[in-house]
Amino acid sequence: MKRQAYVFCHGFGLSPKFWEALLPYFKHAPCFCINLGYFDSEPTCHIELNTKDYDFIGITHSIGLAKLLTKHIKFTAIIGLNAFTSFLGNNDLVYNKRLREYEIFKKNLYKNPRLTLEKFYVKCGLSKDFENLNLLNLTRLLKDIDMLKKPIFINTSCPILIINSINDQVFPPKLTNDNFSKTPVILDILNDGLHGLGFLLPNIIQQKIYDFIA
Repeated sequence: MKRQAYVFCHGFGLSPKFWEALLPYFKHAPCFCINLGYFDSEPTCHIELNTKDYDFIGITHSIGLAKLLTKHIKFTAIIGLNAFTSFLGNNDLVYNKRLREYEIFKKNLYKNPRLTLEKFYVKCGLSKDFENLNLLNLTRLLKDIDMLKKPIFINTSCPILIINSINDQVFPPKLTNDNFSKTPVILDILNDGLHGLGFLLPNIIQQKIYDFIA
């Protein structure tokens, strides 16, 4: 019987630090954290285990779902926290409104990345100094923010669980339903957690994951 191994991929403007509250629940198994390189480090994804011996489970946050789906890893299950396939939405009215908000955010990020990210972290439910902004790599952030304008397609047959929170102000649950209503995934909307699921409410999230992969 194969052992389980977990691959974590954090969201936009964050680092593997985002998983520090959740990782202790998975110390019984090999865990790998993809680093998207937003803070003065090269993007990394070192997975050295033999796929013949392990079942890989992907745990992602926000844009991390899109990032994880580009990796050549055969997953047996994927869990997306505050995750999306179309950040701007598919409905025309919603899309136009989200596009304007996106353009403002991108402009602010370019002009004042520190203040913009501090406000973003607070909106996520994190502290404004959650990451070390002295190490900020603006080039990678601006490159990846363009991904938010492009819908992604889920091209995998493995089971997928998408968890969002009713009070997510970055990607509201109405957009979760918009994104996944025609996709064979399981949706779970929590009463709290903002856009910080994984770091916030880690005990609830780990139980959701265990129940899903059991």
